[in-house]
This record gives sequence, structure tokens and C-alpha cells, in this order.
Amino acid sequence: MKEISGVNHRSGLEVVIVGAGMIGLSAAYFLQRLGATVMLVERNFVGDCIPNLELKRVLAYCKGTQAGELTERGLMLAEELAGELGYVGSLQDIEGEPYIDDAKSPGSKRAILLSDFAKDLAVHCQQAGVRVIEANPVSSLLMKQNVVHGAVTAIGSIVADEVVICAGLQSVGLIGAIGLSLQLKAAESQLGASSVRQGIPGVFTGKVPLTPTGAPYIGRPVGFDGLYLAIGHDTNPAAAIAVGEKIAEAIYRSEDVFTLSLGRVDYSANQSSDPLNNAL
Repeated sequence: MKEISGVNHRSGLEVVIVGAGMIGLSAAYFLQRLGATVMLVERNFVGDCIPNLELKRVLAYCKGTQAGELTERGLMLAEELAGELGYVGSLQDIEGEPYIDDAKSPGSKRAILLSDFAKDLAVHCQQAGVRVIEANPVSSLLMKQNVVHGAVTAIGSIVADEVVICAGLQSVGLIGAIGLSLQLKAAESQLGASSVRQGIPGVFTGKVPLTPTGAPYIGRPVGFDGLYLAIGHDTNPAAAIAVGEKIAEAIYRSEDVFTLSLGRVDYSANQSSDPLNNAL
């Protein structure tokens, strides 16, 4: 994987990432690799909201139906990460399915699922020094004078230099509480479970956040420091991995690679209502 060079590196950087989906996991991996102190906070358990579909087929679906720069970069990163995680076989080869030796049944092998990949990447991050906290919902963000400097969780407040929000639909209330409006709606998503060449339809994988235009919210909201958003993605795990890498680089270099201009809301007038409905 490429090294990051430049003059704006931030020593002693502490980052809290809210949401352990593919973007959150990828951002955590790359930030710790760059030398940041990273805490990854997930309201459920890692992998719970990630479909149990074969990793290779999911990535083939992304390549065949959602081609683009981020998808291509994500496919490359996924291949390299698979090697680091000890997977046997290539994600790119047409023939065969990558596998891992099954520790529970010595001598046997099992196919790699997308949820396996997420869980294994979380363990890999932990071994590298990332603190992963599961079953710990974030209730609010710590902010002073438009500078976000941490998050309030079920087990206490966490102070950080940067906060990355990539918690899907659960992000709406957090962002609304600091006066930003996100136009999101919950939609049923399908992700290709079988080879694109076979033409087999995708399978239902749960609710995903969708924006009115289909374009996700990625970047630092204009007028706010210490905050990055990655919200509103459809099901493209390959691109999600690449987005995590780009966010890590942007934070590490103190560069606003992505900027967002979001609407403002008076959340205090609506705090007795459902914040998700308020943002629609």
C-alpha cells in the first residue's frame, strides 16, 4: 500500500470514528497505519449490520455494476487487505473462491464472507493498536464554537482532535443536534449475492441510508472543524474501503479533500420529535 508523504502531518493525532461499517473500519485501519491514535465506536457489534455474502462475489458485483475510480481503488485495497488477513486465494481470479483455514474445524476450509472480512479487519486493527468499543451507542457530540472535539457514549465522553461520523441512519440525530440537516431516508437495499455474469438478482440486505440525489455525504461540513462525515452510501463495499482511505489521508494531512455545504436547522425547536423524521 502506498505511503503518505507531505509536510502537514499531524503528530499526536487522536481520532474517534463513530460506526464500524466498511468506511469506519477502513478509516480506522489507515489512520492507525499513519500513526494516529484511533478509537472505533460501534452501537452494535462489528459485522452485525453487514450481509453474510461471499466477499469475492460482492466485490465482483461492485466492479460490474458500480465502476468508478473509488470502486477500482477499493478493489485493489481489498486484495491487499485480504493478504494481510491471511486469506488464501485471490479476490480477482475468476476461478475459485478465496478461503481461510477454519480454526474451529482443523483441516477444513470456509469461504470468506463480507461480514467475516469486516470482523477480521476489526481484529487486525485492534492488534495494531486501534481501540474498538462495541455495543456502545453515541448519544451526542462534544462541540464548542463550531469545533467538534469528541463524543458522548454510553460509557462516557471521549475527547479527540477529529470525529468521523459514518453511522448510517443513526448519524442523522447526531448531526441534527449540532444544527446540520441531512436529507436521508431509509431504503431497502439489494447487494449482488451472485456472479454478475450469471445474471442472478441481488438479495435483500437490510435498510440503508439514501440521499435525494443518490450521492453520499462525504467530507468536512463547511464552518465546522474537527468533524468528517461519510453518510448516505448505497451498498458498494469496494468504494467504502477507498473512501475510508481518503478520509484518513485528509485528516492526517489536515487537508479538506472533501467539503460539504449542508443546510442548518434549529434542533432545539425539534428535539422532542424524531430527529430522523425532522431531517427528511
